[in-house]
Amino acid sequence: MRLLLTLAVFLAAPLAAADYSGTWNLDGDVAGNVIKGACTLKQEGTKVTGVCKLEGKADADATGEAGEEKLVFQHKVEHNGNIYTLEYTGKRVSETELKGDINVPNTDAKGVFTAKKG
Repeated sequence: MRLLLTLAVFLAAPLAAADYSGTWNLDGDVAGNVIKGACTLKQEGTKVTGVCKLEGKADADATGEAGEEKLVFQHKVEHNGNIYTLEYTGKRVSETELKGDINVPNTDAKGVFTAKKG
């Protein structure tokens, strides 16, 4: 009986999601262009909001979705007079590190990044 009660409590409880809130220091590359900066994110449930600041660029609002092992977020950036959206898909390597891909919609530009929580 005790085993059944323990199992019922375990199955009824939602799995704890990873918390991606905090400042993430980014290092990456998109089509030969260095990406370096930081994103300060706040997570509420699976929704992520915040601000990203890339070196030499204006602050940009960030939005995204958090999963147990993955964080997907995006922000806009100006490059050579054009505005682009950078979409990051990061896999959690540890509680303080992400690695993943950067996609720039409506272009052929792609890249990679690492982020460390600091």
